[in-house]
Amino acid sequence: MPPPFQRSWPELFTAAEWTGSGGYCEYFFIMIVALSIAVEVTRQWRLTQQRALLVETEKAKAALSFLKGQINEAYFSRRITKINA
Repeated sequence: MPPPFQRSWPELFTAAEWTGSGGYCEYFFIMIVALSIAVEVTRQWRLTQQRALLVETEKAKAALSFLKGQINEAYFSRRITKINA
């Protein structure tokens, strides 16, 4: 029997190596499982990155809002002081 790369697709998928113990079937299964795990890990990593970016954005917005509140307070107190003088 010729090596797998010299066989046609129908011969490759009906070959005994795919069904027997120690054949290609186990390797194919392991490759699919490894690929599935890699895809899931990548998806989870992207979700974590998106959540971290969202938290960082919210933190920056809160700091900016706090600083704006301080500026407005100082501005109004100076204006009131000038009006009362």
